[in-house]
Amino acid sequence: MNLVKSAPRTTTKSSMKRKVILALLVLTALFAILAWQFLYSGTAAKPLAITVPEQASEFNHSHALFTQVLRDSVDNERVNYAAIKSDPGDLRAYLGLLAVIDEPTFDAWNKDERLAYLINLYNASTIALVVQKYPLESIKDIGTVVKGPWDQEVVHLDH
Repeated sequence: MNLVKSAPRTTTKSSMKRKVILALLVLTALFAILAWQFLYSGTAAKPLAITVPEQASEFNHSHALFTQVLRDSVDNERVNYAAIKSDPGDLRAYLGLLAVIDEPTFDAWNKDERLAYLINLYNASTIALVVQKYPLESIKDIGTVVKGPWDQEVVHLDH
């Protein structure tokens, strides 16, 4: 059996100095990112106010109001957020209609009606989020490096 002892590793002052400098650079970069997040994520505009009716009458499962919002603001498969921002009344009204649906009403709907409600709530809320932050290049510009657009608390459901 051939046993060879290796010489103990010694850390030179220059390699230790490099490690300390590298660690300081990493910490500085992390601090800069966190500071940027704190300072510049606060560019929040006011949330899009919604118009909530006093009481929910029979809910229109055709989602006609949202369909109208989309007809008025979508051209060549692109949403004109500037147009919605300049006149958000129909979007506000639609979100208000969605907001007054209580759990027993929701539970009484069939599966397709509940799914359509949730999908349209998601889409209308996403449009409202973009309109709130508009102008921007992409929805990915919303939020922070740590908490992107899909991590924002936009809708709270008690269902």
